[in-house]
Amino acid sequence: MGLKIVKSICFECHSRCGVLLEVENGKLVSIKGDKEHPFSHGYICPKGLAASEIIYHPERITHPLRRIGEKGEGKFEKISWDEALDIISERLISFRDQFGAESVVFGQGTTRGNPPWISRFLTLFGSPNYSAPANYSLGPILMGMVAVSGSGALFDIASSKCIVLWGSNPEQSF
Repeated sequence: MGLKIVKSICFECHSRCGVLLEVENGKLVSIKGDKEHPFSHGYICPKGLAASEIIYHPERITHPLRRIGEKGEGKFEKISWDEALDIISERLISFRDQFGAESVVFGQGTTRGNPPWISRFLTLFGSPNYSAPANYSLGPILMGMVAVSGSGALFDIASSKCIVLWGSNPEQSF
């Protein structure tokens, strides 16, 4: 197969910086910023640069695990996807039957958009309870901004004489 360069975007945050992926024999070997990308112009943050570590880390979980022993002991056994899905569906149906569909809340982390299957699944299951990424991410960020600065807006750059950014780089992070 040899070495090939694949143009893509990074999915480690919402910025979607342009990246060039070097792939050799089907394996990612390096990630570089794409200078031709209209937004990021070749910039790539440490999270984007570390994406290959996420993919190839030796402790990455690549199959379902079932806890054996007591919670907190860290003892698990590998199970099949069919077993895992059966366990999950049986427990969901059990909770719905025992406590009602509204006793179950479905939450999702950022998947870079609301997948259409979530709405369909919730409708079939019977629960209106959905907790979106904004409940875990954007909402707390905005509340923190209100508490610190008195408004949900970032800041008035044009009227500011001095802005101190502590642990934040809005040009690259928002």
